[in-house]
Amino acid sequence: MVQAVEQRVADLPEFEVPLRLFRYGVRYLISKDDAEFVKLIQPERRILRQALHLSEET
Repeated sequence: MVQAVEQRVADLPEFEVPLRLFRYGVRYLISKDDAEFVKLIQPERRILRQALHLSEET
């Protein structure tokens, strides 16, 4: 499924950030490891945590 989404929107610049959030979200859901958020900038972390219904990091 991840590959299908990536292929569908890979060439659309407006999907660059949403696609990155999607990738890290999927990685987090598989691993349950907060380290998946490290490479995201703070606003992206906040957005992804809200989307996944996770508490804000302190």
